[in-house]
Amino acid sequence: MIYRKAVLIFLITVIGSVLVSAGEWFGFNTENSGLSSNQVRSIYITNDGIKWFGTDKGMTSFNGSEWKTISDDTYPNSYNIRDIAFEQLNGNPALWAATAGGATFFPITGNEVASPVFYTPENSGIASANASSVCVDVFNVRWIGTGEGVSGLFGTEWSTFTTDNHLSSNVVTCIAADKDSFKYVGTLGGGVSRLIWNGVDAVSSASPYDYSWTGLLSRDDNIFAIYVLENGDQWFGTDTGCAFHDTTDTKAGWTAYTTEDGLVHDFVQAIAQDLPGNMWFGTKGGVSVWHDNRFTNFTTADGLADNNVNDIAVDIDGSIWFATENGVSHLTGVVSSIITEKPAASVSGYQLLSNYPNPFNPETTISYHITFPAHVRLDIYNMRGQLVDRLVDARHSPGVYEINWNSVSRNNLPINTGVYFARIVISDNDQYIADSHKILYIK
Repeated sequence: MIYRKAVLIFLITVIGSVLVSAGEWFGFNTENSGLSSNQVRSIYITNDGIKWFGTDKGMTSFNGSEWKTISDDTYPNSYNIRDIAFEQLNGNPALWAATAGGATFFPITGNEVASPVFYTPENSGIASANASSVCVDVFNVRWIGTGEGVSGLFGTEWSTFTTDNHLSSNVVTCIAADKDSFKYVGTLGGGVSRLIWNGVDAVSSASPYDYSWTGLLSRDDNIFAIYVLENGDQWFGTDTGCAFHDTTDTKAGWTAYTTEDGLVHDFVQAIAQDLPGNMWFGTKGGVSVWHDNRFTNFTTADGLADNNVNDIAVDIDGSIWFATENGVSHLTGVVSSIITEKPAASVSGYQLLSNYPNPFNPETTISYHITFPAHVRLDIYNMRGQLVDRLVDARHSPGVYEINWNSVSRNNLPINTGVYFARIVISDNDQYIADSHKILYIK
């Protein structure tokens, strides 16, 4: 059994699908914030909730109240930041940035940046100074995508992959890694290359995903965004739509989406997944969110700072940040709704057994039954779609589990009286079950 100091109650036992409602939009630019430039290319949010913005004029951090920027006219190209990744090696947090002048390593403490280290072809094994993308995998290999191939840094050892050793194109646009060993490298003109390298072994595969024999949409095989889900499935953004791939077979398991399916614009250049599991797509014509097998779209008419969206990041409270060509937009109020009533016991692989008391103050309990080995995540959201507490985030064996909650948030603050949503997500390589429930706390 799993027990927590708290307890959870589900008042309505239904299968819930997530519905995105209009929330509150907030905009930040050089006039009302400490952003170094309105041209924001990338966003990374660390586990402490600090927002890091990569712009064409340096790196800016925001901790919720204070803005700080690191830039230097001595190295202007190295502060033209195109992508950001995070690493924590031996307890030392740091950011990696892909820049117009190579790769830059930023040691960080809170929202403070120590002296950066610059990597160029002159002082390292990086393929080119024209870096577009960066990724740190589970082996702590740093991957830098450039205009002349992709370079991996393991410790102090550099290795570069080009068309000479299996890369489908040397012009790399984006990189993503799964939790095992696959790296997905998006390119211009070559589709996606999937390779395996952990800093010790050589490349053991580099199978190409190109238009001719996959579900990719781009006839020119131009890839601008890649997102890998927890279970290994992948989303790809192209200049003619986005594609979802749910197997490791390059020829099977593809689903494509374009403006004909409701996507706001076919040029997709950013992809992210929010805490309830919705997929968000940043395009050259606005933002689309995929939920309940359909798209909901947002543009400047809704409050977005600019329709050209370069990056998307999900905050620790569930709100969403957008990097645009006209500053940063922040969307709060992504609300889960219960719209399809159906007994939860009917879902294959999952059964809600009991919940008590109903309603509750201050404590209550829920039991649930998992019938196959799976990863389980159980979260509480408020009516604004903000994450209140995460009760479970762990791998489960089949069995019956009990979770307790005492109406205290993840910051150890008491919650207010009202309606909340509890959401459980159960997933393995073959199945994905998401169940949302209304909960009511009464003082």
